[in-house]
Amino acid sequence: MFKIYLQTFSIAFLVSVLLTPIIMKLAIKANMFDRVNERKVHTRPTPRLGGLAIFLGFMIAVIYILPINRQLMGILIGSSLIFILGFVDDIVDLPAKFKFVCQFIAAFILVAFGVTVEPVGSGFLSFKPLVILFTVIWVVGVTNAVNLIDGLDGLASGFSAIAALTLFVIAIPYRVVVAIMAMAILGSVIGFLPYNFSPAKIFVGDGGATFLGFMLATLAMIGTLKKAATLSLILPIMILAVPVLDTLFAIFRRYKGKRPIFQADKDHLHHRLMKLGLSDRLTVLIIYSISACLGAISIILTRLDFFPSIIIIVIIALVLWVAAKRVGLFGIEEKSHPNPPE
Repeated sequence: MFKIYLQTFSIAFLVSVLLTPIIMKLAIKANMFDRVNERKVHTRPTPRLGGLAIFLGFMIAVIYILPINRQLMGILIGSSLIFILGFVDDIVDLPAKFKFVCQFIAAFILVAFGVTVEPVGSGFLSFKPLVILFTVIWVVGVTNAVNLIDGLDGLASGFSAIAALTLFVIAIPYRVVVAIMAMAILGSVIGFLPYNFSPAKIFVGDGGATFLGFMLATLAMIGTLKKAATLSLILPIMILAVPVLDTLFAIFRRYKGKRPIFQADKDHLHHRLMKLGLSDRLTVLIIYSISACLGAISIILTRLDFFPSIIIIVIIALVLWVAAKRVGLFGIEEKSHPNPPE
């Protein structure tokens, strides 16, 4: 089996690493740049559309290695729709409502091809309509969450590599197909990352970020070991905690501040860390480290009994809660008094 994993990684890596400079030159020729504005962190126009290399690396590796069955067909069709939608959005700026509708269609494609959260016991996730609802909300939510953290050079792509590696290790003993797809993501992202890490020569773009989010959501949903209902729900959240929690905090902040939920701001985790005086590169490395630690803990949890796992999860939740509060992810910073006392 190791040979298949190595072959998958190698194909995805080679396609991505060879195509990225070509796509970069084509994007520059076509004037496809991510322009600088007050909400962006980068300081010079940078070509986007780099996600095409990741998408093609993944697709070529998976189609070459795996026999196409019904569920895999659903994953390939749904993820292709997500990528095409994001790729077009990188070029022409599609309306937000249209993008959401298409994302829900892609999630329902997964459901139609039998790719859902596995029914758990006799609880609420054994009721088919709730299984479908949970699947669609999870996939659409994570798809957008990974896109939202794509605010610094190499952040979304590097996080995706860490998450894919975590999913690969968890899936090896139980879900070979999931492990192969995780390895295809890892290879294609590693091939792209040298061009994307600070200072980035090319961006992953909405096409690449949403594709990675869709695939990670899908693999986390079907690839984590089901030991108990609680763990089967928590493990995917743990593996993808950085974008998922960052998005939830953003929704809470905007609701608390009586702002539109989908209004962009500069209070995401990477923004808050940079406001503490960290460089963009150090911020990315810190978020990598957080993701790697949570990934390692997720792997450990699959090998522990239920009650030790719950204790660890509670401790991790408390640590994340305190850290988020200290960084300022819960709310808008208080404004200075207009006439401070002398």
